Amino acid sequence: MPASHGIRHHAKKTAEKESISTIDRIIYFAVFAYPASMFPQILKIYLTKNAESIAMSSYIIMIGFALIWLSYGFKHKDKPLIISNYLWISIYIVMIAGTILY
Repeated sequence: MPASHGIRHHAKKTAEKESISTIDRIIYFAVFAYPASMFPQILKIYLTKNAESIAMSSYIIMIGFALIWLSYGFKHKDKPLIISNYLWISIYIVMIAGTILY
């Protein structure tokens, strides 16, 4: 009896794994695509050398929250969360640097 339970459990796990892999692909796409959406703003700041409309305090606050999420990702070993928040922190630092420079 326990052997058949194990087989059913394995079959269920395999079916779940297939559906999870599709969502994992979507998440990994979003992990890189969503932060990349900031590149037009970054380019605008650095090409025009103008950051008057950027509120640096907002980006400092966002770094704080991203650090919380990054810590949570490390605690739960959640790679998409770790990668995403590492990218966001990097982008926020670039934005703050542009604000300080210009």
